[in-house]
Amino acid sequence: MRVKIQKRKKNKLPIYALVLVYNNEEGKSTTKSLKMTDTNLQKIENYRYRINDKIKSNRIKTVDEVISIAESIFTEDSFILNSTLHSKSNFKEYSREIIDYKFKIKNISEKTYKTYNTALNHLNEYFGNIRVIDLKTRMINEYISKKTNEISSSTLDQHLTVLNLVVKSALRDDILNKDIMLGIEKPKKKKKETYIYSEEEVSTLVDALRDYGDEDLYLRIQLILKLGLRSSEVLGLCWDAIDFNNQLVHIKRITSRNLDGKEVLEDRTKTDSSNRILKLSNQLTEELKEFKKRNLFNSRLYDTQLLFHKKGKPIASDIFSNQFKNFLKKNDLPITTVHGLRHFYGSLLIKYGTPITEVSRNMGHANPTITTTIYAHELDDPTKKSAEFMDELYENIF
Repeated sequence: MRVKIQKRKKNKLPIYALVLVYNNEEGKSTTKSLKMTDTNLQKIENYRYRINDKIKSNRIKTVDEVISIAESIFTEDSFILNSTLHSKSNFKEYSREIIDYKFKIKNISEKTYKTYNTALNHLNEYFGNIRVIDLKTRMINEYISKKTNEISSSTLDQHLTVLNLVVKSALRDDILNKDIMLGIEKPKKKKKETYIYSEEEVSTLVDALRDYGDEDLYLRIQLILKLGLRSSEVLGLCWDAIDFNNQLVHIKRITSRNLDGKEVLEDRTKTDSSNRILKLSNQLTEELKEFKKRNLFNSRLYDTQLLFHKKGKPIASDIFSNQFKNFLKKNDLPITTVHGLRHFYGSLLIKYGTPITEVSRNMGHANPTITTTIYAHELDDPTKKSAEFMDELYENIF
């Protein structure tokens, strides 16, 4: 399945259209017009590239999905072109239109929208009345210099993400003629080291969890240690995602905080590559079965499919983190984070010889390069063993 460009004529003038080429149910090659036409070949080339990129990465797999994404792209660009956004727009007006529209077409989540709005409050104090066409790299560097000692590096990164989104939109709309973000001078981050447990420490941790008396907390931690899940993925697990017969779990939902500050269950993952199917070990499968039996009454009482909930409602990631931290303190164990346990999982896979592509897929990273960057120190470890020992290793540790 791919999208190609077809040259046509309208009033004796060339016009370019996008056509989807795919195999029908009988296996015969078929074409379907995507109703995206323009006299500007470069613009149509851009559309073709964006859609084919999603097809190649398996983010869209059906004809209906291709049609839907094509309409979304075309509608978004039509909105930008037909709106009041032009070279006289100031930063405040332009950024507001861009962010609101991204949220309107569900290009960003409620949580991200809220984060972007907080960033805009700061950015508008500095750039608000400046015309977008007048923005310069120098101004952004001055903003960075001013904010470096006022806000954390992670908050500053959020501000720069919004700035980059605005600049990229302005480039697309021909308001700016060059990418002014290329010359920014970001301060070096002071890396905050998270304590990563050794295999012996994880064994002690799991023993302490068994004796702690909190079955929910025990199973959540086991899911992270054995599958490398994010906390939002653990808390978003529902029973329909678990295939006990084939010992598989489908990571397809997360929990997040909406604009009203309430924790909600979302039918999405952090990124497209985070939507994945993972194999369950024999031990974890049995623990999940027993957990389901013991919690069947509560699931029916509160009419929920969630594995972990509070009276049928999703649990927030920060509450989970605090529960884990309290457990560590009460048991005099080294302080680490829930995410630190996910890091332990990734490090362990690499240490015992699992291919980097498989580690990347298991952890839901966008690409293996991210995995390589995070676990570079493990890749240099000469003590790698065959991945076939992983099952036995988990049994020994846990």
